[in-house]
Amino acid sequence: MFRMENAMPNVGSLSSGTPVAPYLVSIDHVASPSVLLKIDVATGVSKVACTLPNEFDSFNYHSSTFSRTGTLFASNHHQKRIDKIDPCSCQVTPLGPTGGASIPGLTVNHSTGLFGVDVYHDVLVHVDTTTGAATNIGALGVDFMNSGATWSDTLNGDGGLYAINAPTNSLYSINHETGHATLLTYINGLEFGSVGIEMHPANDTIYACTNGENAILHAIDPITGTATGIGTGMGHAGDCNNLAAPWLPIACLDAL
Repeated sequence: MFRMENAMPNVGSLSSGTPVAPYLVSIDHVASPSVLLKIDVATGVSKVACTLPNEFDSFNYHSSTFSRTGTLFASNHHQKRIDKIDPCSCQVTPLGPTGGASIPGLTVNHSTGLFGVDVYHDVLVHVDTTTGAATNIGALGVDFMNSGATWSDTLNGDGGLYAINAPTNSLYSINHETGHATLLTYINGLEFGSVGIEMHPANDTIYACTNGENAILHAIDPITGTATGIGTGMGHAGDCNNLAAPWLPIACLDAL
């Protein structure tokens, strides 16, 4: 049985500004039980923030993102559904199906909504934050497989998306109005299988993670494609394929 809630608990944690120190979160769904990790971007080391309910233990959250208002969303690969996850308690609220699409590239957009990279149809989609439904924006023009995406307020002057395509180990920009993907560079220093990617709004650094025991956090240079490892491991039980950065202070995570 799914744990359904009428509303997310008040995390009592949201205020204006950015978090005191930049950090990321990642859902380790290989761990048993699954956990939400807080990752220090300076050391690459994680701490367990909370534990997901047992009924969600076997689900593969292969993408996650914070909205600009502090809600943590995750793309549920097995169910082809979008969920909300309380970052303080790990309480899960299923929103609804995407409409048949698997979306490993879930990310915030330029407003209060979400974008997603649908790798089955190779299109950019808008994701409804109330229902989870995905609406087609436009074709990528590239065959994306294992992938991930992240929003940048500064890309292309008026904002856009960075996306990694694992089979070609390449970094793309995606036009958020048309969906068209443009190759920026090939990534060196890190071979991708699974893909976790997030551009942190506090420092404009692109972070990424992938397969490997005790997966290592990397910083990606979008010009040269150089991937630089941070630390020796994030503490993942298995592959890392989702990263998210808060746009606002979240007290329970800031204090951890």
